[in-house]
Amino acid sequence: MPVSRRTIARTAGRWLGEAVVHLFPSRCFACDGSLPRVQLLGACPSCWGLLAGGRVPRCDRCALPLPEGVAGSGAARASCARCAVRPPPFERAVAAVAYDTHARRFLLRAKDGHRPELLVPLAGQLAAAVSISGVAEGVDGVVPVPSALVARCRRGFDPARKLALVVADASGLRLLDGVLKKRRIGGPPSKGLKASARWAWALRSVTPRRTVPGAVILLIDDVLTTGATAAACTVALRAAGAREVRLAVWARTPLPETDFDRTRGTGL
Repeated sequence: MPVSRRTIARTAGRWLGEAVVHLFPSRCFACDGSLPRVQLLGACPSCWGLLAGGRVPRCDRCALPLPEGVAGSGAARASCARCAVRPPPFERAVAAVAYDTHARRFLLRAKDGHRPELLVPLAGQLAAAVSISGVAEGVDGVVPVPSALVARCRRGFDPARKLALVVADASGLRLLDGVLKKRRIGGPPSKGLKASARWAWALRSVTPRRTVPGAVILLIDDVLTTGATAAACTVALRAAGAREVRLAVWARTPLPETDFDRTRGTGL
C-alpha cells in the first residue's frame, strides 16, 4: 500500500523535531530542565501542570486559603477571620492559582521578560476560575487594574488588560476600557513599602476617568497581595458610580504582612 505524501511529511517533521531537540537543546524557563519537543512557550508540560489552584477552600472576600474543615458555597460562602472583622471594600474575590515561587517565575517571565503571549494561557486559567466560582454572574462589565504609565511604556503592554480581554471574551462580558487611571505621583516603589504604607499610598494612586452608574464590576488583576491596589480601584469605581465591585486575580499570595491594616486612610 503506497504511503501518501502527507504521511511522509508528518513523519519527516516528527523526526526533524526530535533531531532539533537533541542537537539544539533548550531549557525550561521554570525548572531549567531540558525542554522536550512537546512544550508550550518555553515551559515543559510538568511545569505547566504545577500551575494549579487545587481544591483548597478560600475566603470568599479576599481569596486567602481557609483553615482545614472551613468551607462554604452559595449564600453560606465562608470568610476568613480577618475579613469577618475588617472586610475589604470589594464584595468577592477569586484567584486561579497560589502565588508561590513557581507561579512567580511564570508571571515575571511574562511581565519583565517581555513575553505577553504567556498571559494568554494564564488568562485561560483565570477565566476557568471565574466560571467555576460564579463570580461573574450579574456582572455588567470587566475593568482591568490600570498600570502606571512608566511600567506600561517599559513593558509595552498592560498585564491586567491582557488578562481582562480573555476573561471578558470567555464570560461574554464587556471590557470597559479607560474607567480607571493611575495618577502620576512620585515616591518610592510600592513593593518596598510595608503593608500599611502601601495602603495609604495606593489609595492616592488611582482615580476614575469615566462613570459607570449602577454597574456591577468585575475587577481584574494579575496578583493580589495586601489588597491595597484592589481596594483603591474599588474606591475609585464606587466614586464613578459602581454599585458593586468583585475581584478576580490570576494568583493570590500567602498571608500578607502582619502590619496589614485595611482601614487606615480608607474612610471605610
